[in-house]
Amino acid sequence: MKILMVVEASGGGVGRHVLDLAAGLTERQHEVHIIYSPLRMDRLFSERKQSLAGVRFVPYSLKRSPGPSDLAALKFIRSYFKANGGFDLVHGHSSKAGALVRLATADLAPTVYTPHAFKTMDPGLSKAKKALVAAAEFALGQIGNGIILVSQDEYEHARKLNLPKQKLYLVKNGIKLPGRSESTSVSLELRKKYKLSEEAVVLGFVGRLVPQKAPEILFKAFELLALEHKNVYLFYVGQGPLLQLLQKKAAGSPVKDRVIFAGEQDGSAMMSIFDVFVLPSRYEGMPYVMLEAQAAGLPLVSTKVGGIWDIVQPGRNGYLVEVEDYRELALKLEDLVLDPHKRRLFGQESQARAKLFTVEQMVRQTLEVYESISQKQFAKKAVVRNEY
Repeated sequence: MKILMVVEASGGGVGRHVLDLAAGLTERQHEVHIIYSPLRMDRLFSERKQSLAGVRFVPYSLKRSPGPSDLAALKFIRSYFKANGGFDLVHGHSSKAGALVRLATADLAPTVYTPHAFKTMDPGLSKAKKALVAAAEFALGQIGNGIILVSQDEYEHARKLNLPKQKLYLVKNGIKLPGRSESTSVSLELRKKYKLSEEAVVLGFVGRLVPQKAPEILFKAFELLALEHKNVYLFYVGQGPLLQLLQKKAAGSPVKDRVIFAGEQDGSAMMSIFDVFVLPSRYEGMPYVMLEAQAAGLPLVSTKVGGIWDIVQPGRNGYLVEVEDYRELALKLEDLVLDPHKRRLFGQESQARAKLFTVEQMVRQTLEVYESISQKQFAKKAVVRNEY
């Protein structure tokens, strides 16, 4: 197949998903073009796309919010489609690209949309804005051929939005399972770098420092915990608009020496020094960092949102708490800080469950969706021809 993908959010989990999917499709001898926006591209996306020689990358600046520039974007996508001899299928990732793809090319080829967490899943969204976004999703849902949801929770949310059931497909995110050979040496090097003693218990966060991920809620929970337990450390791995706020909070806290801002780096490598992984998100699709932490054999503490329900089995490989409940979060973290045996058991269960979420499975199932949609479209055209 010849596939065109469009992505505005060229970074984080969305960027990771797009590149993993593109790599898997080209390995299966499919032709892949990606129109991506450099405006929100992160370092990892920028570096990794250089290694995907079989994929044609086309930069085009897409703005996150709707505006007049979207008209030019629609024209560009449609012109690119035609100038390159057409495509068998067009796939838009996240709400902006999903809208543009369906509006620009739905009359030219089958189109697929992956929301990667509907904006309407955000509990902080006002009622008026949520109603407006829901109306837009419903209207656009009547256009195009398929909507891929990355978690069971997101699938159920799509049903609540009254999106056409026959267009909905569930394909959970997956990762390449890591090797274990280097993890011990990497962990020793990093513990030495950050001057961590053998007794130190490290709580780790990896991700964008944005309101969606609620890193400030984690800080409040950590502060409660760290005042009682002097061997506990908190690592933030990532960048984002909340960084300065978090640094200011940490600087004025009595536990400031045990809060480490590690910046943007390889999160999976940093996980080798974590004892517990924490992600207190307000809403999610299927977060890659949770899949990586699971594969790294870490106990997981997160919130009752999105695809996290698919990853965390409470009492078996971690705990789930209510969104923004920092006191409950602190209690669950304390339970694991005080019980190394439980951390070990939870970590073993995480590693065992990681086999359920592989990138090979994600690529195969996505390709099955593509083929199913293409076959339906072909059959539909055949019926129309026969009528004439």
